[in-house]
Amino acid sequence: KVGKFIVGEKLGEGSYSIVKRCMHEETKQQYALKVVSKDRLPTANLEKQVRKEVKIMQYLRHPNVVTVHDVLMSERNMYI
Repeated sequence: KVGKFIVGEKLGEGSYSIVKRCMHEETKQQYALKVVSKDRLPTANLEKQVRKEVKIMQYLRHPNVVTVHDVLMSERNMYI
């Protein structure tokens, strides 16, 4: 569980992150959850870049761009 999301099975994996299915516990709406491991990022500068990119994506509304609904942080991971 991450915040109000129940985390399910893995959908895919990349160099720095894993994508898992998740469901909002109140609305039952399903989403894809990208879990970015801070330990796997090669530099602290890249973490800043990811944060900046996520911030921009939160304001974009376009059919060809994934909508960011929420961002959660822990000591080890970023959840997008």
